[in-house]
Amino acid sequence: MDLIPSLSALAHPGAGLSELMVMPVTLHAGRAIAAQQCAEKVSLWMERRRQLPLSIDLISDTSDLHSHPALSVLQESMKYWERLLVDMPSSALQCFSGHDLPLLREVFIAQYVASGNDTNAAILSSAPRLHKVVLSIPTSPLFQLSSLPLDQMTVAHFHGPFDENRALQLSQMAMLRFLAMTVDETLRDLVNDIYLPNLYELAIHEGETAKPGALQEVFEHLDAPHLVSLKLHFLQVTENRLLRAQII
Repeated sequence: MDLIPSLSALAHPGAGLSELMVMPVTLHAGRAIAAQQCAEKVSLWMERRRQLPLSIDLISDTSDLHSHPALSVLQESMKYWERLLVDMPSSALQCFSGHDLPLLREVFIAQYVASGNDTNAAILSSAPRLHKVVLSIPTSPLFQLSSLPLDQMTVAHFHGPFDENRALQLSQMAMLRFLAMTVDETLRDLVNDIYLPNLYELAIHEGETAKPGALQEVFEHLDAPHLVSLKLHFLQVTENRLLRAQII
């Protein structure tokens, strides 16, 4: 079984969690009728929200949303967002900057496309309850985490390239309890070790381009004194790999 679940499964947990109203919103520019229908649909959802917090999926294939008729309604709804899934260019995401997110707890970044001067996480800086981040970006440029409240994170899933920049960001997540990540390349070029004093569970997934020994090198750079659960997932299970896993 895959150690890193699909983004949709992570973004929409099952029963047992707080009740949320799910709002999948697809924003397209240049399609006047569809855009107006989207705005009307979002307005209707807001009217029927019944004080429920929102789990919202923001999906767009355009970088210019400033004239979209649904934008103002979505901006007004941001104070109710509890979960957020983003699949859009970074410049489009900037349309939502300048608004507080007092309820936001979890953010999911799917196939994110960076563009221009990428200050993409700025809208998430005013999120005092945010504690979970999931990045599912195997091919796109890395989502910059510098504006995220990293010291609040307790759960992190990283599916994509892992480098010195990501290691430095991870080192700032001192409260992290659970970490799942994909390792594609070896980590020999990392300058600093990663110290995670509160990490309890670790799941490492071997990426498609991983070189021999890549997973083992994680432990040469990771200091997690309270780790009690470790799961390794290999793309191809071989006797040699199982032996190395047992040695770890």
